[in-house]
Order: sequence, then C-alpha cells, then structure tokens
Amino acid sequence: MAVVPELAAALRGDDSLHRVLSTVAKVTPRRVWVRASAETLRPDVAAQLDVAPSGLGWYVESLNRDTDSDRPVGLTQRWIRSDVVRVVFESALGPTDRSERRPLGRDTSR
Repeated sequence: MAVVPELAAALRGDDSLHRVLSTVAKVTPRRVWVRASAETLRPDVAAQLDVAPSGLGWYVESLNRDTDSDRPVGLTQRWIRSDVVRVVFESALGPTDRSERRPLGRDTSR
C-alpha cells in the first residue's frame, strides 16, 4: 500500500517531499542510512549530466523510515556531478546533540 497514493499530485502543490509525507501521510521520515561512492559515470548517466563518459560522479543512496512504525518511506538513488557540486558527509554513531556540531570548512585558527 502506498504511503501517499497520489504523490505526484501532492508534490505539484508543495515542493517539499518531507512536508508532504509529514502532513498527508502522517509519517515522520528519518534517515536510516546513506552511502556514497565516487564512480566512473556510465554513458547514459554522463549524457544526462552533460559530462564526458570517462568522468567521475558521486553515486548516493539513502533510506528513510517512519520514526514511529519503522516502515520504509523512501529510498533515494542519485548521481551528482562531482565537478559542480561539493559533497560533504558527516557521520555520527547513535543519537547526537546538534549543539556539538562544528561548522564545515577548514580550521583557520591555527
């Protein structure tokens, strides 16, 4: 059974998938895992991204589940141009206090 049976129609009125899932489907998505790898672009992907087939790109996959039911609500698979988009990954084990997060970028205080 679909979480949001008319997802395409719902997204036409709201550009936030998270907001549609929260308000229409009454679920609270949370990221369970994400993985990324630098890959040589397949010819079909390279053509869509308008880059040389021998170029590198990021291949990113992630899974979101509903916080309460643990039901999967989204699997995302995407290619990102590595020459245009800077990809930064941050990882933590277990629950974290967001106030402990450090800003991204190089430490220039030294």
